[in-house]
Amino acid sequence: MTAAAGLAQGVSRMTFAFVLPDMTEQVLGTYSVAGFLGAANLGGYLIGVLVSATLTHIRPTSQVKAGVGLTLLGFALMALSPTVWLLFVGMLTLGMASGIVWIAVIPVVAAHAPSRRRGLAYGLMMSGVGAGIASIGLFVRAADSWFGPSSWRETWLLELAFGGIVLLLLVLLLEPVAGVPRRPRRTGDRPRRLGIHWLFVCYTCFGVSHALFTHFLVAALREDAGFTLAESINVYSLLGLANIVGGLLLGRLSDRVGRRPILVGAMFAISACASTIALAHGALLTSSGVFYGLLMSGFSTVVIAYLGDVVGPDRLPGAYAAITVAIGVGQMVGPPIGGALADVSGSFESTYLLCGLVAAVGGIAATRMADDRTLRRTGSSTTALG
Repeated sequence: MTAAAGLAQGVSRMTFAFVLPDMTEQVLGTYSVAGFLGAANLGGYLIGVLVSATLTHIRPTSQVKAGVGLTLLGFALMALSPTVWLLFVGMLTLGMASGIVWIAVIPVVAAHAPSRRRGLAYGLMMSGVGAGIASIGLFVRAADSWFGPSSWRETWLLELAFGGIVLLLLVLLLEPVAGVPRRPRRTGDRPRRLGIHWLFVCYTCFGVSHALFTHFLVAALREDAGFTLAESINVYSLLGLANIVGGLLLGRLSDRVGRRPILVGAMFAISACASTIALAHGALLTSSGVFYGLLMSGFSTVVIAYLGDVVGPDRLPGAYAAITVAIGVGQMVGPPIGGALADVSGSFESTYLLCGLVAAVGGIAATRMADDRTLRRTGSSTTALG
């Protein structure tokens, strides 16, 4: 499961940021076009999430295998497409595959993790995503070494080969696992509104800021800060390595101190990281990228754990699919705006200042969410998403 999540959620979704400068120079032409291509991936992710959530009659493990197979199709399209429009289809396909896999792995974790350990369990799941991001630098360097500079198509082909190995292992080793049985409501249960709408607002802001930060990081480091391609890749790879630790660290910490304080602190820290990219220089940029890696996986881990506390593990997949509409919309909006700002201003400073502002708004929204520690003490897990 960790390998599948790493491939579909890490490698497939984040490779675009690594090869974005070369793709823009050779095919796309402007960062505005690149932004819409990024939005296609994130729109596909939203579609995949909703599709997976409706296919409750299909085992989660079967959905994972199908999603990884769809990821391979996306890799092939990205490597071989001669036009922008086919690249658009490739990014859409990769996004759909990512959404399907991501929703399908959640009920497997939820079925085996007690509430007091759920943050740590989701952190372990998120570690695969970080490992996937960290591995992208290896694929880029291998392609440049074997095929020459700017070998972005060959990068996608190498990932296609790696994905084929992952799919083969899933087919041979992954045992069927049923979803979490849906618990019937008791007669006395009454839905309670627990400020979930503030989670929607917070997650939307995270979606916008996450898309802005990750999509343009390599380009910003190369064009604004003067980093070489190798140096930019190193920063992103370190972000991926920090991503492995972030989910485990913040997930476990949220088990101890509560989900809401971690979500509030993470959003304001993301704001600080984005502002650093916009205004700072040198080693501070590297530090900001690494710290964002911790926050990126940690925030997502704690959101899943928070939602599990509110709705219960049996209703978590459907509830998470619903809440993912928020991050999907945010991530679709972010890249086109960020790319347009970069084209108009000639740098990524305004893009990252916008990223920081949106993240700060998300932190304010998080302060309005219900206290999950009260829910866990009382055992309440029946709620309305409103």
